[in-house]
Amino acid sequence: MTDDSKHIDYLIARYLNGEASSEELTMVEHWCAESEENQKYFDDLRLIFERASELETDTQFDVDAAWNRIAPQLRRSKRIDFRQPSWMMWASVAASVAILIGVWVGITRYEMMGKHEQPIELAANSILKKGLLPDNSKVEVEPNSRIIYAEGFGKTNREVTLVGNASFDVHHQSGPAFTVRASGTFIRDIGTAFRVKSDGDTSVVEVYVKTGSVVFYTESNKGIILRQGETGIYNKITKEFTKIEPAKSVDPPAVVKAFNFQETPLSEVINLLSKAYNVPIALSNPKLGRCTISVRFENEDIDTIIDIVAETLSLKVERKNNGYLLTGEECSK
Repeated sequence: MTDDSKHIDYLIARYLNGEASSEELTMVEHWCAESEENQKYFDDLRLIFERASELETDTQFDVDAAWNRIAPQLRRSKRIDFRQPSWMMWASVAASVAILIGVWVGITRYEMMGKHEQPIELAANSILKKGLLPDNSKVEVEPNSRIIYAEGFGKTNREVTLVGNASFDVHHQSGPAFTVRASGTFIRDIGTAFRVKSDGDTSVVEVYVKTGSVVFYTESNKGIILRQGETGIYNKITKEFTKIEPAKSVDPPAVVKAFNFQETPLSEVINLLSKAYNVPIALSNPKLGRCTISVRFENEDIDTIIDIVAETLSLKVERKNNGYLLTGEECSK
């Protein structure tokens, strides 16, 4: 990384324009997290950047080209390292960066004139619509919903605006993070598949993470991180985020098959066993059904039960047609 690229103003400019590498994104985010003063400085620059960008009608800026033109001016200014600077330095740098961004916008305004990117829309009417975005991410737009993105999607930006509900399966690649705008919130992908529900007639935005994780936030609230199986809800009225963790799976109770036969006729015994184990059981002589048996079984397999019944009543067992046939002499009175 060159000496100029280490300058925090340069990194923030690339970050705000969606051209920062993953390493640069991490550096800026760590720097912002070091202090409230750092975060405020970043927020001030972002506000200036957004207001300046409004003049461009979605024109995509070339940060490096503009930087090469204004970098000599920065070499004459004080540099900011990643330690907390004084208040006076903050004021000085904020003012200089505001001027530089104004120069940058002016340069790119004339360089990029006539090259505006037109928005692209993918809409679903009455049925779900599946699509493949330019960066190979998959999207399912639910009925009466739509997504909008710029022509440069996947190269200069990876931001999608959602109206309604949609599911995303994000393709991993270097460069700008995949981000969804929905009803004043942002969902930034950290490598995942997720669903966003932002119906216009509700007061909440809901995000469910199928795999991976996302950052769910707004411009004024750093939000929450959602991981696999978790659901995040943003209340548009209270401006608060809520996380719902997946319910712990509970094993269903074990099925207990218990039989307590007391002087029960064999015909009734085989009828109950046949229904309980879903297997045919027959008698070679219907009169065998009058035989009675007293025995208890609990969670025994059907083979064992049939063998015990046969042995108790001095009968024989024939296994045929996936079932059982009991044969023998009539029981004595």
